[in-house]
Parts: sequence; structure tokens; C-alpha cells
Amino acid sequence: MAGPIGRDIGLALSFPIGCVIAHALNGHPEMNESIEVYINALIGTYCSKMTEAGKTEQEVAHIVRNIAGWCGWFQYLAFHILNVQDLFPVESQKSKDYIHDAVGVLGLKLMRLSYDTDYVAASTPSGEVQKIFDELKEEELERAHQVLVAGKKRMQPRKSTILRAANRRLSDTEMLYLDAESVRRFLF
Repeated sequence: MAGPIGRDIGLALSFPIGCVIAHALNGHPEMNESIEVYINALIGTYCSKMTEAGKTEQEVAHIVRNIAGWCGWFQYLAFHILNVQDLFPVESQKSKDYIHDAVGVLGLKLMRLSYDTDYVAASTPSGEVQKIFDELKEEELERAHQVLVAGKKRMQPRKSTILRAANRRLSDTEMLYLDAESVRRFLF
């Protein structure tokens, strides 16, 4: 359809990128292989078709920036601000909240890649723009993995009291009974 160049591809990538982060958060990185193939094939095929259609390297770089911008815009607005996407493959509400924030942050970073020429110069070749796009995505995957690892840390063993170390234990009921006996003796 007619519209801003790269918009259709950017929007098509927004949900799969969120799923990649969700799989990393769940500890299922093997699930991401086919999604990564899809993402790279879609961008690669689109850019090669644009080159075949007569677009220059500078125009293709602009297209890749637009793809990043539209992907980021949709992730930030639709997924983070409006919260219209709640179907990411995660297992808990805490993970849903994390994905919600992660796609918002990634969306802002992708928009910066697209629109901030002080961050990435307008003359940057398409391969470099795509490399930065991939690095930003990988940063979020690494953060998700770190959240997964932090959540799996073992609980610290509780510290032993002197009574427990001496193998003498008192239950709460015993302590309450002793307190009640003390009060009864005091009153009578």
C-alpha cells in the first residue's frame, strides 16, 4: 500500500521483537531462532527489493532508519502507552509488566536511531544502521536474560539461632503457653 517508506516493515517487526524479548525472559532462547530468521529475512528482502527498484545506498539507509523508527513508534505507543498488546508469550504478571516496559524502552531507542542524526549520522550506511538496530535489540535481550537469572537465584539459607544450633527448638505454641502460665501464676 502507498504510505511512508519502511512503515509496513517496521510495524510488522514490532510484535516479533517483543516476542523475542519475552522468550529470553522465559528462558527459552531457542524459540528465538526462527523469529530472528524472520526479522533478518524481512529487512534483507525489503532492502534488496528497494535496491533492485533503483534506490541508492543512501536511500536504503534512510529506509532502514524508517523501519527502525516505525517499529519503535508502534512499540512505544501501542504496546507501552496504550497497552493494546497483552499477548506476549510470558508466564506471569511480573513478566508482562517487564515486557511492557522493555518494549517501551526499546521503542524509544529505535526512534532515536531513526530520527536523531546527532546519535547516528544521516550519512551512516544501511549495514551500519541495521547493525545498531540489532545491537539495541540484543541489549534488551540481555537485560531480559539478566532478569531471568536474577529471579532464579537461590534463596539464602536462614540463619540458625542458638537454640536451633543446640538442637533445642521451641514452637510458637510452646512460647504462648509459657507466657500464659507466667500470667496465670502472677494473677493467682
